[in-house]
Amino acid sequence: MAHDRSDVLAVLALARRGGLVEEVGTVPLDIAPLFETVDDLKRGTATLRDLLADPIYRAHLHARDDVQMVMLGYSDSSKDGGIAASRWGLQRAQVELLEVAAEAGIRLTFFHGRGGSISRGGGKTTHAVDASPLRHPCAGPAFAGAGHRGGIACQPAATRT
Repeated sequence: MAHDRSDVLAVLALARRGGLVEEVGTVPLDIAPLFETVDDLKRGTATLRDLLADPIYRAHLHARDDVQMVMLGYSDSSKDGGIAASRWGLQRAQVELLEVAAEAGIRLTFFHGRGGSISRGGGKTTHAVDASPLRHPCAGPAFAGAGHRGGIACQPAATRT
């Protein structure tokens, strides 16, 4: 989970340390912070804003076509605050994260980490997806977890890494 920007920057540093570097010096890896607990969802916009203010990460993101993926987790937020608080937090986080991305001039995609059961964020997703604050073609949902057999919402993002 990403509690602050250091969690994301650590992934970038580990990739470099492990030799996952292209000839031009860039790391060919899309790093997706996971915001899952109720507190992480509340802090997500501040975390993304801090991350985008970091020149090293901003250069990395520029090399990745200025596309940032964010994973939103459903099970821990449901366990933290219950289903209603979780859904409200997820909705608010998406709206606010999209605003931060627009201010920074980047594109944002969401990866929805939904489990199979209702308590893990599962269940029927049609109405939830239709009601989400998606504002550009690649902000569409992608899903993880048991119980989902769907496809990839944004094929370019899926094939870049």
